[in-house]
Amino acid sequence: MKNRQRSKTTIRKYLKDAARLVTEFQKENQSRGVKLREWLIEKAGTVRKSTWGGYRAALIEWGRQGKGIGGYEPQEVVTIVESVGRNYAAGGGEKTSRQKYKLLPPDLFSKLMNYMAVSRSKYDGIISDWLVAGALTGLRPVEWESATILKKTDDEGTTYLIVTKNAKRSNGRSFSDDRGIILKNPDENAMNAVRNMISLAKRTNEEGKSWMSVYTRCRHRLLQINHIVSPRRKKHVTLYSPRHQFAADLKANGFSREEQAALMGHGSTATATIHYARKNHGRKLPHTVMARKKDVEAVRRWNANKKDMRAKMEAFLKEKQETGARHGKA
Repeated sequence: MKNRQRSKTTIRKYLKDAARLVTEFQKENQSRGVKLREWLIEKAGTVRKSTWGGYRAALIEWGRQGKGIGGYEPQEVVTIVESVGRNYAAGGGEKTSRQKYKLLPPDLFSKLMNYMAVSRSKYDGIISDWLVAGALTGLRPVEWESATILKKTDDEGTTYLIVTKNAKRSNGRSFSDDRGIILKNPDENAMNAVRNMISLAKRTNEEGKSWMSVYTRCRHRLLQINHIVSPRRKKHVTLYSPRHQFAADLKANGFSREEQAALMGHGSTATATIHYARKNHGRKLPHTVMARKKDVEAVRRWNANKKDMRAKMEAFLKEKQETGARHGKA
């Protein structure tokens, strides 16, 4: 931030605002040992860009006036505050798909999970479940709202069936209204995450709250945690990254395109190939994943119908072009 000539009134306002923020930080620091930069990132994620700009300017002025914060020296305060720009404010982070991981990088995933395991934020437990459950099932964030789970135990072990409404069904981009993901003998800790997500969505609905509100808050909080645990990375994990990892795992474990589409909720067998994570990012699955037979058959019919429609359209356009050419000669 550039040095600017400020009026005495502006400086007094900044120092008053900064004193309030310093007191707030010191309370958080005492109660949970949070570091200054970490707290600033959390704070930025709760306010708009314009508000964060004012807070940031106030704290920088505080440091430039020779005031420290706790064990942080004045110049150290300025440096730390300047490193948390306006893009950390609510709605100011996720700009382009190039900044988002289309997989779950093992090292970053581990850092995120370790941080959330000891965090006291009420959203961090939800987010950790979301990442684990998403990678296990491939559900879109919005699809948890309609997800259900069935369990069957026999001599071969435990089988789960997760059924959800296909999010793309309304615009004709999915093969049917719903799909099923069959999991045989999955990790029970991961299944607990799935149960927690389904229970959370059900509870949110029963309380008359918006699932999209929960999603938005968790999305912003996850962005903050990315910045905290790995501040120099240009890319970050999102709540959609687990779905990409699920797609990569399917590819790496030899699933056909029809099976991939059925498990992902796609109509076209080309969608996962073109838009999702690559095969080389996939992991060997320690459990069995299966699509319902009726879903795979529905995908085949969907693609056959699309192919037939394309052929008819191409024939129609060709005939129209030839008719136009004959009329032109006449």
